[in-house]
Order: sequence, then structure tokens, then C-alpha cells
Amino acid sequence: MSTSRWFRWAATGTRTLIGTAVAVGFTALVVTGISAPWPVVDLPVPVVQTRPDAADTIAVCSGPVLALGRTAEDAGLISVAQDADLTVGVPEGNPQPSDGELASPQVDGDPEVPFFVATPVGNEVAVLSAASSAEVEEPDLVGFAAAACRPPLLESWIVGGTTTTGASDILLLSNPGAVTASVQLTVYGAEGPQMPPGAAGITVPAESQLALPIAAVAGGEERPVVRVTATGAPISASLQSSIVRTLIPGGLDVQGAVASAETVQVLAGVTVAGEPTAGTAATIVRVLAPTSDTEVTVTASPLGDEPGATSTTVPLTAGIPAEVELADLDEGAYVVSIEAEEPVVAATWQTAGTDAGSDFAWFTPSPVLRDETLLAVPAGPSPRLTLANRGSENASVVVRESGGQEQEVAVDAGGAAEVVLRPDALYTIDSGGADGLSAGVTFVGPGALAGVPVWPADAAAQPVTVYP
Repeated sequence: MSTSRWFRWAATGTRTLIGTAVAVGFTALVVTGISAPWPVVDLPVPVVQTRPDAADTIAVCSGPVLALGRTAEDAGLISVAQDADLTVGVPEGNPQPSDGELASPQVDGDPEVPFFVATPVGNEVAVLSAASSAEVEEPDLVGFAAAACRPPLLESWIVGGTTTTGASDILLLSNPGAVTASVQLTVYGAEGPQMPPGAAGITVPAESQLALPIAAVAGGEERPVVRVTATGAPISASLQSSIVRTLIPGGLDVQGAVASAETVQVLAGVTVAGEPTAGTAATIVRVLAPTSDTEVTVTASPLGDEPGATSTTVPLTAGIPAEVELADLDEGAYVVSIEAEEPVVAATWQTAGTDAGSDFAWFTPSPVLRDETLLAVPAGPSPRLTLANRGSENASVVVRESGGQEQEVAVDAGGAAEVVLRPDALYTIDSGGADGLSAGVTFVGPGALAGVPVWPADAAAQPVTVYP
């Protein structure tokens, strides 16, 4: 081998060995780097907590008691039967709310449908509470009704009413806003969710109320649930119910909407006011799982030291309302709780009897209260406040009458308590920071039964956490 050839071979071999060594070293470095712990840089996630500007607080009342079909020449005519009494107020020292009136051109008798607006001071939520009540005693309409004036919502649920013979139920859609609202009604019945003809794109003009017979909306459904969806402007929905049994009027009620489907619904103050007629259920819970099949447990727990909660579990098919009869309940007040794995909406129908002069009421869920809530108690017989504590800790609640005395009430975890109220008065409920407290006001008297859930103050200006 010549010297030059040997040199070229030696140089090539050397480069190969060096390249191999470098590759092996690099591979070892990568493997070591992967297996060895890497340095961690722990930077906090930037979080901004802001509070939206407080908006006006609006409370829309259902208006007067209406009568359907009083004129033989026009069976579909809706007319005013009785004006409602109002109780409205704001916390002491706050500016008084402004008031307005909704037009209702399709109702005969020039109805007065009031709404109230409280303007925030600075960036604090404007607190406002209002409620109405009416008592009617006429040949075709008898009973007592009470309802809270509620803020408008983009979506809500009416759990109640029927289209059976003798029922005269009227769906009320109120738009206190400055622009027209378009409303879609979805009726849940025996065949599942349906959209009846004309139920999509219902127009409710600004500052007006639309009254629709439920029979025109829900067809022949005996136990309908109606979802109210609004675009353009939020809507306050309510339902006036009345019934005539073989020419004898059997009661009257006005119920507000259920705000949303939840896995737990609590109805505080459901009252058994008389012995049920043989063969007739006096307490019926209507419940719907809108989206998913589930199993629901309905429990009626008596207040005070009375033992013996009644519990029933039934399966629910998504989109089809069911009714659960609570039989053999003794006279007295109860907390009815509805629990399921999937969200449900619910309400309880309670009657004081089927004789002449009897009344009935729909009790709807009471949302969880926050620290302090203003409560307007309308005029009516023997109002009382039921406080239900579904939290895990005992609660100490202060109930204070505006310009009057205050009461401190102990509510055990999982228990309930009652407070006697004055009619046509304003109260403040201070929950003391309790978690899981809800409340309802009940009226009971001769020929009178009504229940009004207590809603918390508007949360429009609660803090919002933003993650950039």
C-alpha cells in the first residue's frame, strides 16, 4: 500500500470513528436529558376580578285577575275581573323606584299591569321588591291569588295549568323593555316537546303584555310544561289558573315562572289546609326532566317536631312531564324537595278541597338566598314565612320588618322553621352567610290559599373572574 493511500484510509477511518463517537455521545445526552428532571418555571396564571356596572333592577307584576269567556258572543274574550293590590318597596334610605304600566290591548276593561324600575346608586345593585294579591268572589270566579313581581328573563318555565274541562288558564307574557321581544313557546306533554302552530316568533311589543289562553298554546295536554324563550328583549312569564267544577268555581291562582332546571328544587311552605275529598289527590307534584332520562325522588317533610317525611321515587322520561301524588299528608306546612341526577323543573299543586268556596295554589321552587334579601309581603290572610335549610350547617337567620321589630330564627341543617309576618309589609331576610337557605311565603284562610317563593336580590353586579 502506498503511503498516500494509507494516509487517506487512516484519515477516513478517523473521521468515521469521530462521527460515531459524537453520535453516541449526542444520543446519550438526549436520553439523559429526557430521563433527568427538567427545571420547572411556575408562573401564576394572570387573573382579573372585575365587577360589571350595576344595571337597573326591574320588577314586573302580573296585573289584575282576568276572566276568560264571560261573553257568550265571544267565548275567547279576556276581560278584567278584579284589580290587584300592590306592595312595593326598597331598602330604607334608597331612592324610590320609578313606575310604569304595560299596555294590554287585547284584554277588555283597561287592565293596569304595573312594573317598577330601581336605578343603582354608584355601582351598587339596586334592590327592589314588589308583590301583588287579589281576592275574587263572583259567580264564575272565586279564590285568592298572590304573586311576586319578577324580573324579565330570556328563558323561563311555566310548570302548571291544564286544558281539562272547566279550567280557564291564561299565560301572561310581559315585556317591560324598550324594544320588541320575539318569544318561542315549547310545550312539553305526553308526546314530548312540541312547538304548536304559531308558538314560534310570537311578538310582544315594548312595554306591553300578551295574554294567551293556555288551551290555545298547549292543545289538549292535561299536565303541560311550557318553556318560554325570548330574543330581542327578556320576558316576564306567569300563569293565571282558575277552575269551575259543574258550575261551581273551585279556586284561583297566579304563579310565576321557574327560572331554570336544577338537580335539586325546593318548595318551601307547601300547605295542606284541609282533608282531601275521597278519591281526589290534594297534593300533586308535576316534574319534568327536559333533556335526559333520570330518576327523581320527591320528599315532603313536615315543619316543626312532626315526624314522618314522605318520600317517593319515580322514573322520568326526557321531555315528558310526570305527576307524583303525595297522598295521606296531614294538615300542616311542608317543605317539598325534588332531587334527581339530571336537571328538572317542578311545581306542586295543592287544593283546600273541591267544595264551593275552596281554593287551590301552585307552589314553585325557591332559589337559594344570598346574604340579605328584601321581601315585599302583599295583602292577604295570615301570611307566614317558611325558611328551609338544605345546607350542612345550622343557620341563624334574622327577619327584620321595615320600621319594626326583628326576629332571630334558628334553622337546623336539613330542617325548616316558620315566621309569622304582617300583610302588606316590607321585610329584610339576613341569612347570616348560610349556605343552602331558601324561603317561601304562604297565605292560608277561609277560601284562600297561595304560595309565593322568595327570590334573592338581583345579582347583575356580582364580581366576575376573568382569565386573560
